[in-house]
Amino acid sequence: MKKVVLYTNTFAFNQDVKEYGNRTRLETEIRAEIKRLLPQQQVTAHNFFKDSKANFYKLLAKQYPKHLELMKVEKIPGMIDLDLTKLFKLIYEYENGDGLTTALAPNKVKSPSIDSYRIYAESQSEIDKFNAIQKAIDCLYEAEAVCGFELLRGSISQGTRGWIYANIHEQGMRFNHTYILDKRRAEAKQKRLQEV
Repeated sequence: MKKVVLYTNTFAFNQDVKEYGNRTRLETEIRAEIKRLLPQQQVTAHNFFKDSKANFYKLLAKQYPKHLELMKVEKIPGMIDLDLTKLFKLIYEYENGDGLTTALAPNKVKSPSIDSYRIYAESQSEIDKFNAIQKAIDCLYEAEAVCGFELLRGSISQGTRGWIYANIHEQGMRFNHTYILDKRRAEAKQKRLQEV
């Protein structure tokens, strides 16, 4: 049986791509700031970002080994007039987020995969339902184009008992995957009740 995508949550995927983009932006800015502060050092290892502040101090110790003999590594920036404000602000934002939302901190955001935002058909029956509704949607779009009228999306949704999801805001139609998900949940619940 071939994989048939019933629905792709593109809104959630785009949001997560945006959050991951914020993570990579912060990592790039942290690398650039370290390059500015410590031109002879490079952030190459990806595990640098697991504990950015401690790893920065390790790079600082490599850059200034003679200063390290005289004082603790945390005291070196004050001794050589190194302004770490921007770097520590970036690291704080990377590890804790912007503080304005309840979103996940950028260092905890994983690279999103479109497959995790898709709902696939699990049986031939689901594929048949999807194909039948998709044919109906295609016919409705063709009728709109040929006859020159605009269908009332709410009426179509109501007329198909909700199998066609009519998006009033975008004036689009698509297969309503929630019926399939509800049926799967009901079957799983019935199976659990039979086991008890």
